[in-house]
Amino acid sequence: MVLTPGQKPTALQLPDGSVVPIKTWKDVLVQLSLYVIQQRPLTPIPHLDKAGKKTALFSWNKPKEGIGYKETTLHGRPLYIHTNYSAASCVANALHVLRLLPDTAVAAVAF
Repeated sequence: MVLTPGQKPTALQLPDGSVVPIKTWKDVLVQLSLYVIQQRPLTPIPHLDKAGKKTALFSWNKPKEGIGYKETTLHGRPLYIHTNYSAASCVANALHVLRLLPDTAVAAVAF
């Protein structure tokens, strides 16, 4: 499938078959991250992003001012999902997060 420039996703099918409406590639990263955290609550935190250098995709520490993030809760504590990525990096990190689940876990995006 070839995407046209600026084409945006409209829905995400999670590994359990449920479908959530989305509007951006960042939503793909956030929704898959929330799903994986729910399925694997013992995921080590901080969890580095796909590059694996210094940016924590999941962290207990709130990002610095101006850095995009989604706040959620895990084990009764605030957990921050780093979202300050390009569209391509959002997809790469969403696939990175999906690898925390068994090999049979798949997700799909609709346009």
